[in-house]
Amino acid sequence: MACLIVKERGFETRSIRLTDGRIVIGRARNNSVALKNRYASGNHCEIVCEGDSCMIFDLSSTNGLFVNGVKVTSKELEDGDRILAGTALLVYIADEAAVAMDKLLAQLENGDPKERELAADLLGQLGTPFVVEALLTALREDSEPKVKAAATDALGLLGDSRAAGTLLGYFDTGDTVLRHSVARALVRLADDKVIDGVARYLAHEDRKVRILAAHVLGQTHNKHATKYLEEALADDAFAVREAAIKALGDIGDPMTIASLINAANNPDRFPRMWVIESLGKLRTVHTLPILVAALRDASPEVREAAADALGKLRVKEVVPELIVSLTDSDARVKKAASLSLERFRKYIERGRKLRDMSGKDSETVEIGLIGEPEDTEPVTSGAFGQDPSKWQQWWTVQQSR
Repeated sequence: MACLIVKERGFETRSIRLTDGRIVIGRARNNSVALKNRYASGNHCEIVCEGDSCMIFDLSSTNGLFVNGVKVTSKELEDGDRILAGTALLVYIADEAAVAMDKLLAQLENGDPKERELAADLLGQLGTPFVVEALLTALREDSEPKVKAAATDALGLLGDSRAAGTLLGYFDTGDTVLRHSVARALVRLADDKVIDGVARYLAHEDRKVRILAAHVLGQTHNKHATKYLEEALADDAFAVREAAIKALGDIGDPMTIASLINAANNPDRFPRMWVIESLGKLRTVHTLPILVAALRDASPEVREAAADALGKLRVKEVVPELIVSLTDSDARVKKAASLSLERFRKYIERGRKLRDMSGKDSETVEIGLIGEPEDTEPVTSGAFGQDPSKWQQWWTVQQSR
């Protein structure tokens, strides 16, 4: 089966299997292959496959379609063809199962810089642990930063714990691109030992390294990291404390509530907006008093964060507070309050349907349901908009039921 390797700077390399039929490639979100770069047209090109043959066609793109450096309007694809759509590089592999590991390993060692970078990308897609040592060698010994970064991303995709020690050694490299590739890879490898290793960089002399360490720990969503992040709240640099606050919110461990509330009460040392947002992510009723108080903060950004956070607490006490926030002088606060009220309204409707189905006489809103997963469907507008009187009428009806 043929496949298409899609590489865009700043994004993970993707592998798309090509079956009989047509796929459209371009910047439009509904495309089979949605590209991220602004130099690609909405519908840039298409690939049509039938049997063992695949043809590529330019769809009147603004910047043209290039295959192996030559501008084309159409071409039958051959194994290894390199397609350029905007700044996205797409590589056509005629038979996914026949990608020769030995050939790629040789290319990683002896090819020119672009070939070595591509080989590292493709080796990561193979998903076999037999290429780990070769990729680690490329990371340590290759002279090209892009090849090192590609090898690092590939190691992250493979998820082999043997790479963790070497990757940790490059966490404070001066090459920013490589440093962020290392960070992405370590998030994928994050067991407790990796978290311990990343946490050591919270004491690094370079503030940017400490910020990145806090970010990586948050992205692991592993509660083992919370103790290190709580210690980072004492960092001398405001930006590091901010990163630690955000990371604690990403992890969402209710045991950190005391640290976050303490941070909320120290606005001179902590970014109050991010503290409120992180408290909201804990989704526990114990944050209710401080979130309600934040609705009256002098900063509209803090009030907006509080209104959004209260929408995650499915307790009836939040409704009157959110209705009052619909009269806020700031449009962003009113919008956040309206969306939070809509989340609550949908929550009540779901509860009523479940009650009717079960035939049990239970309360519509139960504090015990706090902590259940977030709504899967995004809320984009409220049933009653930002009209406080309509929301108040609705709430009066709910209380009488």
